[in-house]
Amino acid sequence: MIRRVAFLVVLICSQIYSMQSPVPRSEPSKETLRMVGTTRLQVRYKNWQPNLEGNFRLENGTPGEIAQQDPTPVRSAIAQELNPQRTWHFTTGTYYNIFNGFMLGAFYRIAQGERHRNDWASNWGPKATGGNWDDWFWLDTRNRYEHSAIADVTWRSNLKFLPGENWVFELKNRVMHTYYNDPRYAALSNAGKYSPDTNETRYIVRPGLMYYWIKDDQPFINFYLQYEAHFALNFGNRALSESWAYFGFLYHITDVVALGLNVARAQWWWTTSDSVTSVAPDKQCGAEALPCHQIQYTTTDRAWILGFTALVRLDLSPAAEE
Repeated sequence: MIRRVAFLVVLICSQIYSMQSPVPRSEPSKETLRMVGTTRLQVRYKNWQPNLEGNFRLENGTPGEIAQQDPTPVRSAIAQELNPQRTWHFTTGTYYNIFNGFMLGAFYRIAQGERHRNDWASNWGPKATGGNWDDWFWLDTRNRYEHSAIADVTWRSNLKFLPGENWVFELKNRVMHTYYNDPRYAALSNAGKYSPDTNETRYIVRPGLMYYWIKDDQPFINFYLQYEAHFALNFGNRALSESWAYFGFLYHITDVVALGLNVARAQWWWTTSDSVTSVAPDKQCGAEALPCHQIQYTTTDRAWILGFTALVRLDLSPAAEE
């Protein structure tokens, strides 16, 4: 009997804390499976390599936005309604081959549905029992656009000392600056309102190892192992904000068309949002009733990603003169 009572007390306290705390909830199940589809067109003309890429990601199980006018103080059940997060982006640009194995690239990326740390927000309503707080939730970003400029430096090298000889090491370095505008950040109903304009810059590094299976003097299947790390340059309170570890293969149907499959382990680290740090000093959050603007947090979101790739490669370079 005592154990049951203790269990109920712990359960009730944990629920109260989860409703009061401004620390973001990650996925209802931390080990979620997400699906990604990518189509890519690569064109080569002499030293130029233009690229077009479309990417669509389905994120089932993502908490969506609560009803804005709900007057009930305890609103966690509403805040955790499941709205699948459908995210897509389209990227265009080109590489230029400086010399064999070393390329510079510049790209433009437009995206819809991406989530950022500042999408963790709150609406403050009636004073709840035990303190001034209201429910925190993820904003629904499925209809929001954002724009990114990307600079890329890629280096590749054959690793002939490995068995099989058809090994290639690739090191990709990118700086990506993203801009978007979200009026909800500055809305009166947001307890910690601040500027609606967001500029985030990150450095992305991706080392990778690839093996090319050659058949009849043509690429047949290539396998790859990659790790990608995103470092925040001007936002958040943690350097590493996102990471991906990939394993996959690409099957060359013809010398033009290839299809691929990959599995990735992804992690996101959400750090303190500006909605939290901008809350008025007299507002209190959490079981310890701390001033909200003093609370600092880092929470982790993890998922397995199953990806499908369709690749079309065209070589329009003039034939070499004999």
